[in-house]
Amino acid sequence: MSKFLAQFFEFARNHWPLFLTMVAVIMAIIYEELRSKIGGIPRLVPHEATNLINHEDAVVLDLRTQAAFSGGHIINAVNIQAADIENQLQKIAQYKTRALVLVDNTDSSAAGVAAKLKKQGFEKVFVLAGGINAWKNASLPLTKS
Repeated sequence: MSKFLAQFFEFARNHWPLFLTMVAVIMAIIYEELRSKIGGIPRLVPHEATNLINHEDAVVLDLRTQAAFSGGHIINAVNIQAADIENQLQKIAQYKTRALVLVDNTDSSAAGVAAKLKKQGFEKVFVLAGGINAWKNASLPLTKS
């Protein structure tokens, strides 16, 4: 075991830029995981989102641009850009008691929007983990408008 540690530290010393990059990536992953757990916003994989949509009449809120939305979106999704969410609260106020599944390209902005919606009184807010890309990768259907 001590030989392994000696080799590890030698590697870190000889390749410090690579080692620091690895540490930064690990820290970023840990930070994102903790932020999502502490923030209390559940992340759903595509099949969980499908179950929520089909069995609990969840509303899909697509946070992407209108152009991206028109290029392909989850059936019956409501499109409101993430940057415009605060100005559009009245448009989605009717969904306060229903489950909301937030979707963006990769789920990067959805967690922030979810936190804002929780503060506004929305009861059940979820984020599609991996965003629309995860939905596509799961070979689930998209519709175009």
